[in-house]
Amino acid sequence: MTASLKVRLDKFKEFVDGINALTQRDVLVGVPDSGATRQDDTPGPMNNATLAYIHDNGSPAANIPARPFMRPGIKAAQEKIEARLKNAATAALDGQKSKIDDQLSAAGMVAATSIKKEINDGDFAPLSPSTVAGRARSRGTKSQRKAELEYLEMVRNDVPPELAQGVAGIHPLVNTGQLRNSITYVLRGKK
Repeated sequence: MTASLKVRLDKFKEFVDGINALTQRDVLVGVPDSGATRQDDTPGPMNNATLAYIHDNGSPAANIPARPFMRPGIKAAQEKIEARLKNAATAALDGQKSKIDDQLSAAGMVAATSIKKEINDGDFAPLSPSTVAGRARSRGTKSQRKAELEYLEMVRNDVPPELAQGVAGIHPLVNTGQLRNSITYVLRGKK
């Protein structure tokens, strides 16, 4: 008895090309260099990427507590992100290079959206009264928002800042929305 092998469909090249395509791509989530500039003409190196780093990690020198939102945002969406990355790997194994970028992009979108949600909903250290008082100036507006006025009145009446902040509806990381809106993702080829 003799055995024979006939190759009816050879997909080895597509398989190798798919694996190469997947391993040569990165999904980066955060504030890319092209989205770092601010609309308020902040002088010097203070851009959205710098602000994101300072807020996420804190700055003891500037008396700014850490208000982590990047890692918690990623962690909150970890299962969805992993599912998209698994789909990208499956596409690579099947040699479907076009689907790899689709799934990597979907993973980036899920991560960026979750980080933005964390900025909106996270439980952060309260702002100081002086920070709330200066928010109108940092926005470039002449007047304070109703919530800021309510907060400052409560603090003047000895309501603790963290309670006043919650009652007034003030969010520590959202003043103009520029930082939150700068969170995105990019696909990048490895160098």
